[in-house]
Amino acid sequence: MEQRMTGTFYGVSVGPGDPELLTLQAVRLLRQCPVLAAPQTASGQMLALDIARRALGSELDGKTILPLQFAMSRDAAVLRASHETAASAVRPFLDAGQDVAMLNLGDVSIYATFGYLQEILQAQGYATAMAAGVPSFCAAAARLNQPLTGGMDAPLTIAPGSRADEVLDAPGTKVLMKTGRQLPALLDTLDAHGALSRSARPFDCAPAAGWQQGRIFCNGTGKGVTAMIHFVGAGPGAPDLITRRGAALLQEADCIIYAGSLVNPALLGLAKPGCAIYNSAEMTLEQVLDVMRTMEADGKITVRLHTGDPCLYGAIREQMDALDADGIAYDDTPGVSSFCGAAAALCAEYTLPNVSQTVIIT
Repeated sequence: MEQRMTGTFYGVSVGPGDPELLTLQAVRLLRQCPVLAAPQTASGQMLALDIARRALGSELDGKTILPLQFAMSRDAAVLRASHETAASAVRPFLDAGQDVAMLNLGDVSIYATFGYLQEILQAQGYATAMAAGVPSFCAAAARLNQPLTGGMDAPLTIAPGSRADEVLDAPGTKVLMKTGRQLPALLDTLDAHGALSRSARPFDCAPAAGWQQGRIFCNGTGKGVTAMIHFVGAGPGAPDLITRRGAALLQEADCIIYAGSLVNPALLGLAKPGCAIYNSAEMTLEQVLDVMRTMEADGKITVRLHTGDPCLYGAIREQMDALDADGIAYDDTPGVSSFCGAAAALCAEYTLPNVSQTVIIT
C-alpha cells in the first residue's frame, strides 16, 4: 500500500514588526508554502500576516490564508480546546500534502503560539520545523543603540512582566515581556526596586521615520544625522538567517569589517565589486575604529558584521563609546541570536506554560 505524503507544519518567525527584519529563510518559506496560518485577534487583526504582506506584497496573492483563533483564558481546559481546534483546522491541509507556514511575531521559540500546535501535530505523526527570527527585545536594544549584555560574564534574564519582582534583583540585564495591561503595576515594581530610572521601553520597533530616505537617526547631540556605519547581526551561522535589511546593507557597503571565522563566509559574497573587506580577528580595536573613521571621513558606508545579534555578547559597547566620543553616527540592525537558532534546530521552545516562563542566558 502506497504511503500518503503529508505536508510539513512550519513555525515561521516574522520578527518584531519591521518587514525588513524578516530573515531570508523566512521569506523563502513564505514563498514556498501554499498555506499561511496566522493568529487572529478578537477584532479580526492578523498582525504577523500584516508584517509578511508588507515584506512580500503581491507574492502572497493566491495563497490560502488560514486564520487561527486562540482563547485568552487562564483555564487550562479552555486553552487546550482552543489549541485542539486550531490544530484541527491545520490538519486537512497537511493531509492533502500541502506545507503550512504558521506566522509568529518575534522569534518562534519565545512566548509563541506555534508550540501548542506543534506539540499536538507532532504527537499525531506530522512533520514540523521552525525558522528562527529576531525577537522583539533584540530589536528594542537596536533601536536604543544599547547592548543587552555588559560583558561576557553578565547574564541576561528574559521573563514575563508578571514575574518582575522575582528577577529584578538578579545580576545582569532584565528583559520584561508580555507587560500589556500590567504596565502600571510593573512601573510601580520597577520604582520599588530602584530600577525605574535605568529602564527603557521603546514604543515602536517598526521602521524609523526616514529609514528609506537615508536612514536618519540621532547622535548624542540629538541632531538628525545620516548614519554611515552600520552594526549588523549576521545570525547564528546559516547565510539565510540574516535579515533582509542586513543583506541589503552588505550589498551596498563600501567596507565590511567581519568577525572572523564566526561569520559564514558566504555572506561576504553579497559584497559589491571593490568593497574593502577586513577580518577583525586580525585587528586591534583601534585598527577597527581607524578603518571606520577613514570610511566615515570619505563619506563611505561601513558594515560592522557581528555574529548572531550584536546586542548579545557582541562586544559593541566599546566601539559605540568610541564613535560617540568622535561624534560619529551609527545604527544597529539586529540579527538572529544563536540561542534562537539553536532552539529552531532542535524544534524546541524555551517558554512552556507550567514548565518555564523565564530564560537566563549566560
